[in-house]
Amino acid sequence: MEAVSFGSCSGWLHDAPASTGVVLCGAYGHEALWTHRPWRRLAEHLAACGLPTLRFDYPGTGDALGDEADGDRVEAWLDGIAEAVQWLRDRTGVERVVLCGVRLGALLAAVAINRIGNLDALVLLAPPLSGREFIRETRLVHRRWRNTSVPHLQLPDDPDDHCETLGFRLYRDSLAHLQRINLGQAPVPTVPHMLVLDPAPRPALQAWLARVQGGGAEITVAAFDDYVGMTSETGTNRIPQQTFEAISTWLCARFDARTPRDARPPRTAEAILHGDGFIERPIVFDDGRLFGIYCQPAHADRTPVGPTAQAVLFPNTAGNHHIGDARMWVVAARRLARQGIASLRMDVSTLGDSRDARETSPLKSLHDAVACDDAAKGIDWLFAQGHHRPVAAGVCSGAYLAMHGAARSKHAAGLVLINQHIYVWSDARHLPGAAPRLEPTRVYLESLRRPDKWLNMLRAPTRALSVSTRLLQRCATNWRLRCGLHLGEAERRAGGPGAARELIRDLHARGVSMCMLYGDFDAGLEECETLFGKRFRWLTRFPTIQAMTHRDLDHALFLYPARERMMQVLESYLVAASTSDRDRRQPVDNDGTTDTLAAYGSQAAAAARAALRGGAGAASAAGTLRV
Repeated sequence: MEAVSFGSCSGWLHDAPASTGVVLCGAYGHEALWTHRPWRRLAEHLAACGLPTLRFDYPGTGDALGDEADGDRVEAWLDGIAEAVQWLRDRTGVERVVLCGVRLGALLAAVAINRIGNLDALVLLAPPLSGREFIRETRLVHRRWRNTSVPHLQLPDDPDDHCETLGFRLYRDSLAHLQRINLGQAPVPTVPHMLVLDPAPRPALQAWLARVQGGGAEITVAAFDDYVGMTSETGTNRIPQQTFEAISTWLCARFDARTPRDARPPRTAEAILHGDGFIERPIVFDDGRLFGIYCQPAHADRTPVGPTAQAVLFPNTAGNHHIGDARMWVVAARRLARQGIASLRMDVSTLGDSRDARETSPLKSLHDAVACDDAAKGIDWLFAQGHHRPVAAGVCSGAYLAMHGAARSKHAAGLVLINQHIYVWSDARHLPGAAPRLEPTRVYLESLRRPDKWLNMLRAPTRALSVSTRLLQRCATNWRLRCGLHLGEAERRAGGPGAARELIRDLHARGVSMCMLYGDFDAGLEECETLFGKRFRWLTRFPTIQAMTHRDLDHALFLYPARERMMQVLESYLVAASTSDRDRRQPVDNDGTTDTLAAYGSQAAAAARAALRGGAGAASAAGTLRV
């Protein structure tokens, strides 16, 4: 598996000896995020069968150059597929090329095949038959999320100028192009062989396939029984091994995967991307175990890194790979690079594109010692590059990895933690099933203001009673934990509130400043207040810790305003930390640790708080802010 780049695209080549190659056209948006692991497994499976396989990010997606607002993205994606085909031919010398796409990637592949010409087979997994169908489906997903996860926010219904789904946007030009695509009305793909895997029979699909077959193509249609398992969220999705076996069997029956192609000399050029104000290169570290993208300011290749040069580590969020939900860490890294700040967005060893990534990502594995040690190694890698003040930032489980990675690394200088839900892992409290799944208590209280919610309770009294009972159980558990803190019992219990407080004390004693940011209705805020008191009362004793809340922050930062708030806080924190560091001019000893405590101190954390104030809010307690 080799990281590669071509044009504006980045990707991975899974090389193999056969003279038939496969280009994988991935899904888009949240579906691309959720299918990243299965898509990698398909590439590895095909390469193991002898077929060299290329998977890649379209322009403006994943790690590729560009942004989703850069004009007609659909046209750029179709061009990207053509570039991928040509690159695979040039790089490997394959004689035949197969396009294989899933979801929107399948629709794009069916359109691109006539543009490219001279392709040998087409494999489509659950293709939408038109752009309008895809837009309608994705808007439905977003509407459902909005109604259940952020009912307290008044958000506009389906604006005309863009289509938004879980943080990903298609803007006007891209929408217009998608709406013009309709396989039922377009010229049929000119290809000798076609395999279609679909989760359910569709008359419209059958009609289109009849047209394609009339053009002389050999068509095989099969059931995509494990479609839901493959396209579920990263924490619950599964590798559809049966489907992958069907694809490889079908391909090997038509193309000889055992006949090697003519050997070509290996190429050693780095997969470096040069963008507007930044340079990015894929890096592998810790003896090949860990993978990341190192993003630097554009001048970094000409200017050596100084001891005060800042850098930020972005670890994985949940089971997603290193780009983050809604591609937020890619956008954040490049925005920081334009301000002179480097970053590393990394995959821990069990996730993403790291060598030993697992086929599943249970919740416990996202918080275990191995993942935390990996995050620490990311911090240490940044230090080894000359960044002597590395900061770690993360959302939810990524915040957990940032905090515990900082606790394990002697080089960490600061933390920016957003919507952190767990501070110290406890099987008894945090394993799935250990506690009933509920929305934050504040969400239920806010819902009581809405007449439609009262009507729902009257229509389903049994469910309302069940939720009420579980809320009372939650309150009882929280009170027991708080009482344990005061009585000292929890201080002695691993995973209890006392362990979280001890972690905070240790980080503070080492001079690691912290900025914590929560949405008003976030489940993590409830946990935080159980551990540290209402309005973060216990944390106010530490001048280098600032804790803030904001009403419009959703948990995963799917909403654009929420991500912008996060970036304002992060940027203000880093600017103040840089200023504070220059003013102090603290010496660095041989192992890189500072001679005095509070390497960044309260100035950085206070600046982050000021970024949210914006004249509209005021501090509700020392070190806290509610906007």
